[in-house]
Amino acid sequence: MGSVRAYVLLVATIIGVAPAERYANLSVGARGKVTIITEDGRRIRPPIDDEQVGIQRWALAPDRESVGWLILYPFCCTAYPLPEKLVVFSNGQLHTFKGGFGEPIWRWRFQDRGKRVAFYEETPHGSQGLHYELWDVARGQRVAEYSPTYDENGRVIARPNEPSWVQALEAMR
Repeated sequence: MGSVRAYVLLVATIIGVAPAERYANLSVGARGKVTIITEDGRRIRPPIDDEQVGIQRWALAPDRESVGWLILYPFCCTAYPLPEKLVVFSNGQLHTFKGGFGEPIWRWRFQDRGKRVAFYEETPHGSQGLHYELWDVARGQRVAEYSPTYDENGRVIARPNEPSWVQALEAMR
């Protein structure tokens, strides 16, 4: 196995393409301090935001080339912290995603084997302001967004033309 890895590294060096870093696990310390463990046993400790109080819902991408988690922050109107940012560590870089509506991010998942992330944001209490976003991880760009139709009381009444990436996210419920 070691000779195969050495051969892959040699070929990648010759053609000028570095093999993607692969991740095996993640551990969480105080205030959500993350330690990412690579498949070759190295430990990576990305910096944390000064105001963050923890993390939740971390996951490895299916291709194991990315790992992501939600960052928890104190929130003005609740006695508990809320998930306000999604962070993805991929290929040695930290990518931060925040929804366009500025609401907490309640659920997320990798898409396209880890090349994209989808999430939904919503108001802390109730289903008003439900909004979905799909992001390209490497480019850090929003690819698509979607919001259902609401009635005058703010309840979802229809989901016209709901994209498959939203359906995949909803299947996690």
